[in-house]
Amino acid sequence: MSSAADRKAELEQKKERLRALREEKFRREELRRQGLSGFSSTPSSTADLHGEADALLKNLGIGSLNEPDISDTSVISLGPSEEETKPLPIAKRPKKLQYCLVSEFDVQPRPRDSYAKETQTIAINVNPDFLTYDDSPVEHDGHLVGTPSEDERPDAKMLKSVHGEIPKQSAPIPKEELEESALVELTEEQKQQILLSEGFRSFFDRSARIVERALCEKDQFFQDYLQRSPQNEDSQENLLPHLLDLYSERWSRKRTVVDLDWSPVFPELLLAAYSANEETNQEPAGCCMVWNLKFPTRGSPEFRFHCNEPVTAAAMVRFHPNLVIGGTYSGQVVLWDSRSNKRTPVQRSTFTAVAHTQPVNSVQVIGSQNAHNAITLSSDGTMCSWSLDMLGAPREHIRLCENPDIPPGIFDLYSTCMAFFAGDQNNFVVGTEGGNIYTDQRHSSRTVDGHGGNGGRRLQSYRGHSTVVSGIATHPSTCSISFSHIFLSSSLDWTVRLWSVRDHHTPLHTFDDYSECVYGVDWSPIHPALFAACDGTGRLDVWNLNDDIEVPTAQWVNKKHWAMNKVKWDITGQYIAAGDDEGHVHVCAVASQLAVPGPEDATRLAHVFANLKATSTNQNGFL
Repeated sequence: MSSAADRKAELEQKKERLRALREEKFRREELRRQGLSGFSSTPSSTADLHGEADALLKNLGIGSLNEPDISDTSVISLGPSEEETKPLPIAKRPKKLQYCLVSEFDVQPRPRDSYAKETQTIAINVNPDFLTYDDSPVEHDGHLVGTPSEDERPDAKMLKSVHGEIPKQSAPIPKEELEESALVELTEEQKQQILLSEGFRSFFDRSARIVERALCEKDQFFQDYLQRSPQNEDSQENLLPHLLDLYSERWSRKRTVVDLDWSPVFPELLLAAYSANEETNQEPAGCCMVWNLKFPTRGSPEFRFHCNEPVTAAAMVRFHPNLVIGGTYSGQVVLWDSRSNKRTPVQRSTFTAVAHTQPVNSVQVIGSQNAHNAITLSSDGTMCSWSLDMLGAPREHIRLCENPDIPPGIFDLYSTCMAFFAGDQNNFVVGTEGGNIYTDQRHSSRTVDGHGGNGGRRLQSYRGHSTVVSGIATHPSTCSISFSHIFLSSSLDWTVRLWSVRDHHTPLHTFDDYSECVYGVDWSPIHPALFAACDGTGRLDVWNLNDDIEVPTAQWVNKKHWAMNKVKWDITGQYIAAGDDEGHVHVCAVASQLAVPGPEDATRLAHVFANLKATSTNQNGFL
């Protein structure tokens, strides 16, 4: 009962409170309505003044002023004491809501390929300069108004970041103090420490190379472009003019050029490998130099590489312009990097039975940008395939043998040179000391026995030379007609022979216009009928098979008659490099009328080969 009574008393209290709230609200509404009605019925003092003014004007005979009627409903604010009226809120019509079914679609955004590119920089907070145009700077408290103060200047902030807080000086520094704060001279030990540091050597080499290029740059301001060409422009001297003689008195003296190669990326760079200097033991036995044809008057190479073993073969890596690979007399394969501050090899192969144990006489890089290998051939007929990332052990090891049925050592091929056919990573041709030439394949159906021999398959032989084969060059086959089956060979029997893989009995033709040993031969990379050869009398010949097959078309002879050991065309087909046995590298330019092929040269060469083959067949049948 007590809980019911308490609940009833609580309800009564709430009702009384609600009744009081209603009465208070009703009283406020009445007061508001009375205030509005009293304001509209009471005349204002302004209206009385207007009435008196109208009466005075009427007594004087002047009509009353015509004033606009003031509506009774208009409200005029007479002072700040009057209460502003607020309009009653307008009731909004309730909105009718309705349930609807919504179909959902999920559309995938279009994929956008993007990448992030970052650059490492040094962050320096530098305030922008303030420019004043009309107002001149006015001095105020010792500073110029309109210019940045000493603390706000960018150079002052940079100095603070490097040297710390800079003390302000109100008076100039005396001359005596300036003389006392001169630079302290370094000791001999400190100088040697700086000179031997890695950073200083790298900086000095790069700066010296740039200064040498600037000093050797010569602009021909008085070049006469209207000069007439000489009358005998088709003579041999004008078709093959001598341009440069690359020689270093310090490193080329008493050395023989053993190999040449042009850079596949930078056409002006030429690699030359040199033999050991037999007159002194103070210099490295192996030496390779990269010459820059743009600055030939420097007298020093662009790069120089050393090795403790005599270098017998070298080549520039086609797919890595900074790498140079070489073979040594001991059979070791080395790799140099021009980006390294050291002139010694960055990688070396190990002396193992699965690698070379005899001098390496040929080095080539074959393959594509993403899959390439270095192929080396030693004088004992061992061929190895290497990965440039690791020279620890060869990927492949093949021993070339003329008769695989005989135990190894009896009919081994003592190779002297090697060349791969154009666009082919499998088939290659090898020249030997006996004068025979052999073709073989890296990947074939042969089985390799325990000695590394060729099981059950003989090599294809080409017999024609009577002594050592000194060089082999396969046709580049860059024209519309394929001549990939054609190759040239030079020998110490004073001849150059033209061969075809399709007919291995006899050579297609023999070039015997020589009176000394022929040491090198190479095809032109752009002209299908052009090749170059060099001999022991210092002759450099360029043959055009479309013009004449009996005598060379162009010729240059070394005045000192030093024997030419190697010959190499550049990738543009405009220059030929030849090295002699005195360490000189000669560069000759090929005239454009001779170097640039015509539209019918490939067809003419095909007819020449057909005639040579028919002549060779008739001679063999007659014999």
